[in-house]
Amino acid sequence: MASSPNPEQLPAYSGTAGPVFTPANAGDDALLPEYTFPTKFKIGGVFTEGLLVNIEQIKGHLALLNAFSNLKNEVEGLTVDIKFMPKDLEKRWAWFVGLAVERHWRTLSPPLDVLMVWHSYMLNPRWYTEDGQRILACKPLVDLGQVLGKELHRLPSLLDSPPTEARVNGFYNRVGLPFDPIQSASVSHTKAILCPRCCTKIVVPYMKSDGTGYLQTRFRVSCTTDGCPVITKEVLCARKLAENLSCEGMAPDSYLPGTFLTESRAADQKAGKLLVSSITQRYTVDPIAGDQRYNGELCLKILHGANYSLAEIRGQFKKNKFFMDLMASSPASFFVPTLDIDLVWHTHQLMNAKYEADCKRYVGRFIDQCVLFHLTHTLFIFELSLHKPHCILILASWT
Repeated sequence: MASSPNPEQLPAYSGTAGPVFTPANAGDDALLPEYTFPTKFKIGGVFTEGLLVNIEQIKGHLALLNAFSNLKNEVEGLTVDIKFMPKDLEKRWAWFVGLAVERHWRTLSPPLDVLMVWHSYMLNPRWYTEDGQRILACKPLVDLGQVLGKELHRLPSLLDSPPTEARVNGFYNRVGLPFDPIQSASVSHTKAILCPRCCTKIVVPYMKSDGTGYLQTRFRVSCTTDGCPVITKEVLCARKLAENLSCEGMAPDSYLPGTFLTESRAADQKAGKLLVSSITQRYTVDPIAGDQRYNGELCLKILHGANYSLAEIRGQFKKNKFFMDLMASSPASFFVPTLDIDLVWHTHQLMNAKYEADCKRYVGRFIDQCVLFHLTHTLFIFELSLHKPHCILILASWT
């Protein structure tokens, strides 16, 4: 007696083409109406003027993601001996991405690893847009992003084409590193940082055998000047936060990150200023002169008062009623899209100016990557902003 088929078993695959589908053999399926993909959709009671994202743009984004995946495979499969390169594949990829971030801050022409970092930055659209408005050095990046958004459909052919000699040489002359990401990783061993207290320049290694290199979790280094704290990532973050709290005036870059472009923009800007004022008014400092906006004396007093502890400065935030005002204006829920919707959504976000305009027109607000994430980011952005926050200058072309 033949056994009954397993309902969970997949049908066998055959390379031979099956019968051609025609109205004659289609049965009831032949009665289905012909389907035409719509070109307009109703969002929030308003019909779109066309597709927000087209198929060619999605293909371009997929080509970019595929290039990132191939780069990761290349890095994990390296057999050449690169100094300080971890043998563990997960740690190796983290090391490589860390080097890509370092190149990202200095790049004037985007190789693939830098493009990967930039891509991640653009997928946090509210922060990307706010930084472009708040920080002068980031504005050219937003302009370049508009070029990238318009050229998404060309990415497959652009990514398959080798960079021109002029582009490679131009990158090296500006940055001082090889254009090729793997070659760059083989010669990138150190970086310069400033002591958070005395601003002495210190050259630190990215990787060390004891795990205390700049790209490692236990990073620490001592300044050569007496009286300075041991420098860790937390201390560098505390310095960054203190610098933000020490900016005066009403210029865009004087506002706290995360308060300049929000759902309740005017209310959050006001609450952010009141928050800064309530924290800084406990310190007595001389007024800054002229058109300066950064008070270095105030910055050092904030750091010294908190014993260079990021946690202590954060604690001052959490006890403050103006911080609660910021929390009250934060959205309370978010939706997690399916993978296919996520791909289209992310493709839309790569066209940043169009994405912002479409959000405001059809939804009435700027939809961030995760609407709950942005408030937490107000505090934790300082951990990520160890350079000038988000000042990325990738002023390049694809030529």
